[in-house]
Amino acid sequence: MNKLIDRLGNLPLALVQAGTYMRETKTSCSKYLDLYEKSWTDLVAETPRLRDYENGSIQTTWMISYNRIRHSNPTAAKLLQLWAYLDRQDVWYELFLPGSAACRECEWLQKLTQSEIGFKGVMRSLLAYSLIEAQQDTESYSIHPVVHDWCAETIGDRNGDLITIALTIIGAAVPDHSEAAYWVFQQRLLPHVDRCIRRIGDSDLHNRLGDVRACSIFHNLGILYHDQGKSAEAEKMYQWALDGKEKACGPNNPSLFITLNSLGNLYSWQGKYTEAETMLQQALDGKEEMLGPKDPSTLDTVSNLGILYYEQGNYTKAEKMYQRALDGKEKALGPNHPSTLDTVNNLGNLYSKQGKLTEAKEMYQRALDGRMRAFGPNHPFTLETIHDLQLLTATRSEQIEEIHPRAHDRNDEESATNQTSTITTLDRQS
Repeated sequence: MNKLIDRLGNLPLALVQAGTYMRETKTSCSKYLDLYEKSWTDLVAETPRLRDYENGSIQTTWMISYNRIRHSNPTAAKLLQLWAYLDRQDVWYELFLPGSAACRECEWLQKLTQSEIGFKGVMRSLLAYSLIEAQQDTESYSIHPVVHDWCAETIGDRNGDLITIALTIIGAAVPDHSEAAYWVFQQRLLPHVDRCIRRIGDSDLHNRLGDVRACSIFHNLGILYHDQGKSAEAEKMYQWALDGKEKACGPNNPSLFITLNSLGNLYSWQGKYTEAETMLQQALDGKEEMLGPKDPSTLDTVSNLGILYYEQGNYTKAEKMYQRALDGKEKALGPNHPSTLDTVNNLGNLYSKQGKLTEAKEMYQRALDGRMRAFGPNHPFTLETIHDLQLLTATRSEQIEEIHPRAHDRNDEESATNQTSTITTLDRQS
């Protein structure tokens, strides 16, 4: 019973309707919940009308409200339809802005994002009919789970147009790693991505979205899933992006090589080193041919191959790749560019692993100084380098202790003597 109550969001009329159906059809709670998840439309159609409720069912009331909104505020009606493909919680104005720039042809989305005041006006129309709720603490909006189910099953788009817009909105909103607190924004996006991908399901919709924009969206979603530690989902998105790009642009396209690079990074992170090297080498060959060996994108893949060799323990090849990438990035981007600093930090990791602690410290300090200037002290990249420096310092201390154990013991004795003297002095003062 508790599971059913939670699934219906404690909505009184929905619970009454469920109780009426279960009583008259002798259906258990667990069976009703199963039917609700699998056969929502048929279940609602077979649910007896409520005699004491004017419109017979809560779904009828929502449809009446929706039809009125369609005439008074068409943009609000479209947003309600779109919401079927987004998570029911945490919808806010800035979520739609990047997607609006990517969907210039969508007139209602342009109206929705024209100004924040206009956006709030659209939300006010939905609030007036109690179809959504405002969350003042996060300045966002949510929709009741049962209303959300009704949107998906009753007024949701059947042609795939709205789900394409939903994917564009989410994919365009994935932040760049250089943005402040990008990981927080990613976490807000993740439930919307999950919902949208579930709505696509195992259908061939992703194949029908095979234009370049859709492929770039899947690539961005792969990045988000990878960053959030969801490797299976990331691989699926990258594969969709690859399939679409090959169909739309052919096998020799810079965009295709970028996705191959990302997929190679994912395989490396998973420990699938053979697959990773295949993907990265294919990406590198393609970029060198299409973009040239000194292009920043080419050098990114060179650096990623260095990371792969480092993970495999092949430090000679790793250093060769890192040094090539660093030399090229310093010339193409400058010594303080974030991409250059990534490679500097990677060289620090390599030197630390090889026991070249002085060289490692030099690399880490350079990376830290640059990242502090570029991102500030609280960005994950900056904190990564701080952590690496701390580990290096600990390693140096351990080595000193191994080389000079007697000096360490003497320091401990002196420290103990000083502590005893201090305690005696305090006792005398007391």
